[in-house]
Amino acid sequence: MKNADVSGRLLLTPRGGLGFPWATLDGPDGLLAEVGRFSFLNLFFLRGQRILLPDGRTWRLKGVPWHRFVCPMLLDADGVKLATSAPGHGSYAVTCRDRGFSFIPAEKRPGRPRLWELVEFGEPVASIRRNPYLADVTVPVPLPAVLMGFSLAAFGVMGEKDLLPSSFSWGAAPQ
Repeated sequence: MKNADVSGRLLLTPRGGLGFPWATLDGPDGLLAEVGRFSFLNLFFLRGQRILLPDGRTWRLKGVPWHRFVCPMLLDADGVKLATSAPGHGSYAVTCRDRGFSFIPAEKRPGRPRLWELVEFGEPVASIRRNPYLADVTVPVPLPAVLMGFSLAAFGVMGEKDLLPSSFSWGAAPQ
């Protein structure tokens, strides 16, 4: 099984210090992945975030241009897409190899929400929190979807603010 589904409580724990790994992602059965530092600059402008799986495979989460946005995309070592994202009005689409999800805020607060839901066919399958990075997965989902959720919860999509209407773009003409 190339990309196993995960479920249960998943915790991304920073290890401290510089270098790789910045954090480990642990699930009920132990280590799921080691990840590089979460950084807006690294994700969207540099090489991306390195992810090392326990079996030695490496993945990379990096920003790729899509229309006028730069969206996070998770790729394996051969450049095969494992998960992609796209912006919506206050939410995101997350597509994995054979499943699709919506990623929606689960709280209202000033600034960026800390609690999000991963939804499949209108049913929540996971809640994903940032600060601390924690996922409660109630229905088995692909690991790439959870990793994409952590990234979207932290940074979103570059250029997504263009989707919001303002008095200077959409709507009535100024008088």
